[in-house]
Amino acid sequence: MQEENNIPQKSKRSPVIGSIIVILIIMLAGWYVYTKEFRSSPSEGDSSNSATSTINIGGVTMQVPAGGGTIEQVPIEEVNIGPAPSLDRKISFPASFPEEARLVWQQKVDVFKSALAKDPHSYGDWINLGLMWQTVNDFEGAKQAWTYATKIAPTVSTAFGNLGFLYGYQLHDTVKGESNFKKALSIDPTALYLYQQTFEFYRDVLKDPDKARALAEQGRQSTGNDAYFDRLLATL
Repeated sequence: MQEENNIPQKSKRSPVIGSIIVILIIMLAGWYVYTKEFRSSPSEGDSSNSATSTINIGGVTMQVPAGGGTIEQVPIEEVNIGPAPSLDRKISFPASFPEEARLVWQQKVDVFKSALAKDPHSYGDWINLGLMWQTVNDFEGAKQAWTYATKIAPTVSTAFGNLGFLYGYQLHDTVKGESNFKKALSIDPTALYLYQQTFEFYRDVLKDPDKARALAEQGRQSTGNDAYFDRLLATL
């Protein structure tokens, strides 16, 4: 898949996510799914470990973070992390969720549930199941899945980053959103996509350009990628 280094625009969410988001999750499970427009044009020839990729599905162009379509299974130490969240949740599909996408959604969920019934410490399956619940606006289910994933693998950034987005944009708890973004960055301080998402959170949700600038400078120092953070700063 050709990667492009794009900087997102301000959020303009569409209420119709349906099958597009379901397919995106199947293709790129474990990473954030962006439903936002993008603010600046890609820079030719500049790619990184957190560049975004363009996917066209059914005539709709979507941008998603790079990083691959699978999640590496995390070895789990034998520690007591408490009971796993319930796999049985009552789901009410949003009215905008297409009928044909509901069957695909349920089939994927059943796969993840089956895997977790056999291995409740499967980090990747909790990440994926949380993403599936998120697509049908079951934000509580997504929160439980990803919070449990942080207990399974507290030194892996993915679940913390997902929680940052969930709290910041969908649960409207900005304190926990910021805390989880910071935790993700402390674990993976060179991940450009985490800087990008945290920067957007400061810019669009907190509307705090000073924090956004400070984060960009932190990212510049940690990654040495001046051009990337110059483009981020240009969106303020």
